[in-house]
Amino acid sequence: MNFVHQIGYEYAQVETRAALLDTLRTTTPALVCVDLTLDPGNLLEITGQAADARLVAYGPPGDPAAQRAARAAGFHEVMANIQFHREVPQILRRNLPAETLTETQAPPRRINDERGWRRFLPRPRR
Repeated sequence: MNFVHQIGYEYAQVETRAALLDTLRTTTPALVCVDLTLDPGNLLEITGQAADARLVAYGPPGDPAAQRAARAAGFHEVMANIQFHREVPQILRRNLPAETLTETQAPPRRINDERGWRRFLPRPRR
């Protein structure tokens, strides 16, 4: 929440799918993050109500069906819980409108940066 306020946004959390849909009917959020473990219900209903908002879904890695459903419904990013919680600032920077972030808050642009690829490569066996 602190990071969200630092970059000039309001944070709102809802506990039920009905509350989320009601919020989407009455506001125009820039970003909607959905926890797939909390019975999101019909994801197409969420994407239909979200208008121009960026959509991020996260859930347990052991539930690939929920992740596939979120991708099929049109979510922009779908990931495991641990990735979401570990990368919240980066996810916000990637998905919030760039013009609303100050220059120091904008994500760094890495083009052909070898270091960025290293973390995705498996460690060599010894």
